[in-house]
Amino acid sequence: MGSKYFETPHLDEPADEGLVFNQAYMYPTCSPSRAEILTGKQSFRTGCYNVPVLEKGNDQDNIFSRWTVGAEHLCYASVLEKAGYHAIHISKWHIVGPWPDKESQFPLDNKLKQPDNGDLSWLAKHQSSALQKFYPTGRGFETNVGRIINFLDQSGLRENTVVIFTSDNGFSGLPSLVLLLLVVAGVSADQPDRRYVLQYDWPAKDDLGNAKW
Repeated sequence: MGSKYFETPHLDEPADEGLVFNQAYMYPTCSPSRAEILTGKQSFRTGCYNVPVLEKGNDQDNIFSRWTVGAEHLCYASVLEKAGYHAIHISKWHIVGPWPDKESQFPLDNKLKQPDNGDLSWLAKHQSSALQKFYPTGRGFETNVGRIINFLDQSGLRENTVVIFTSDNGFSGLPSLVLLLLVVAGVSADQPDRRYVLQYDWPAKDDLGNAKW
């Protein structure tokens, strides 16, 4: 689906059979995007405005971003579970900062930092039961997507299972800089920082198949 170099057959199949949204938009950085995907709330509600290490200035110029999504903001999986659904989220999760205790007094006086390479001083606290609730229980991506779809097929559940594939942000870093230079040069880059991938597949609603929005 799009790449000529990376083979993703387990992602391509639902895309071919379902809906691909070509005009989907998200925050240009990952932390607020991910918080919004998981909670359904805009960044001004969760306090996750940006990736903290990217912020500049002081507390007079900015409202510095949180890294941790507070427990008061329910993730969609909790709501679905209470309604009797079984949900699975595969890929990057990361909704807790290295030192969440430093985020308790909001707004923040200083931007949050991340540990230096090799600094594992934060690890012990993250292995505690209090913070393990912020972590998923399993990991994987393309291969595990295939395993799940195969299981759904073999169990007769595929027809009425909705599979959604999305991303936590669009281009960033060097690709965005290159595209920005193209814009300056008068070449359209089609809003590179905010567009992202979104595909939706529900075999029971096959009348929507192969549509491009």
